[in-house]
Amino acid sequence: GISTSAAAAAAAEATTVASPGPLGFTRIDVSLAEVAAGSTDQPDRSAASKRVDAARASLREERTALLPDLHLEFFPQDLGDGFNTYGFSVGLRLPVLLWPATRPRQRAARAAIIEQQRAEEYVAISLAAAAESAWRRYDEAAAAVVRYRDTMQPRSEELLFLAEEGYRAGQVSLTALLDARRAYVEESILYLDTLRAYLKSAVDLERFVGRDLVFVRDGEG
Repeated sequence: GISTSAAAAAAAEATTVASPGPLGFTRIDVSLAEVAAGSTDQPDRSAASKRVDAARASLREERTALLPDLHLEFFPQDLGDGFNTYGFSVGLRLPVLLWPATRPRQRAARAAIIEQQRAEEYVAISLAAAAESAWRRYDEAAAAVVRYRDTMQPRSEELLFLAEEGYRAGQVSLTALLDARRAYVEESILYLDTLRAYLKSAVDLERFVGRDLVFVRDGEG
């Protein structure tokens, strides 16, 4: 009863709650324009572009098969006075019989080009949307950290300070003091979760900007 309450009061007197502080928070300098520009230089985009080039190469190959084949041969010949005379032969091949057979293949090759171009456009749009979404999450997470640092943390610290001062003056009960400390700790945990979300969102941007944003060595940035 009395001894337990006295022990709890003594523990409350001796205990302090450490502030997590801003933990060195500084907003990383990365713009939406930089992130959007980086969306065009991604492996998925390069792979889609190469598939378009391959489809175009297939069409060129089909067209090349229809070109005339000119063959020229130049050689020495012996007309009784040794190999002092040179002759030549010219051959011309017209793939007339191949023309009907190549038309369906050319149509298929053109269709493949269109299909791959549309696929490339889809990849480009998807990457641009992913880049903007990632930056929006980063921007919102940064704003949340700033909001805690500038508003929630000072208010939480003030309430804790008033509760401790009131308890020392005998105007606040031990239960109210412990409630204030619990609320402060919960606010601190919320801040750490917010900071973690911010750092994760910054890491997610690294694939688009091509540089480290969180784990930066001295002299880099």
